[in-house]
Amino acid sequence: GSTGVELTYSPGRVAPNDPAFTDSRKPLAGEFIFNGRKLIVVVSQLISKSGDDPLFGFTQPPMLHSEAQRIAQAEAINAFVDSILGLDPQARVLVIGDMNDFQFSESLDALKGGVTPVLTNLHDTLPANERYSYMLDGNSQALDHVLASDQMTADGDSADVVHMNAEFA
Repeated sequence: GSTGVELTYSPGRVAPNDPAFTDSRKPLAGEFIFNGRKLIVVVSQLISKSGDDPLFGFTQPPMLHSEAQRIAQAEAINAFVDSILGLDPQARVLVIGDMNDFQFSESLDALKGGVTPVLTNLHDTLPANERYSYMLDGNSQALDHVLASDQMTADGDSADVVHMNAEFA
């Protein structure tokens, strides 16, 4: 129901003074009641990879200039989620958005919670051949992610992904 942890502001910014979000979009958190259950949703767009070397370009390995800031942003969001789950381990939390990185990247590991993850990337619950959202230069990939707290996955909630520009003209 609607009991449990509550946000001070809904919607409100997550870590508004954290330097990881300087010159970048700030994540927002909102509290909702869906199907009679409280849900906290964090919406984020981590800093883009513009300025990084292309993955298959002349410079190998490519220089990923944006990666350190993206990891710091992911860590700040994860700390926010940790604070919610510290108050209510059964809280239903989703972190969604354009994370500008792959599900196997360091920034997504940081967002999940590192060594002891508190979030599950729902791409990882799909069959391997479904873990992408679009095609770029012939490569299937996912930069948009939905991560869920343990209670969300314990509830039996599941996900499916829309394959943009992939199977359809």
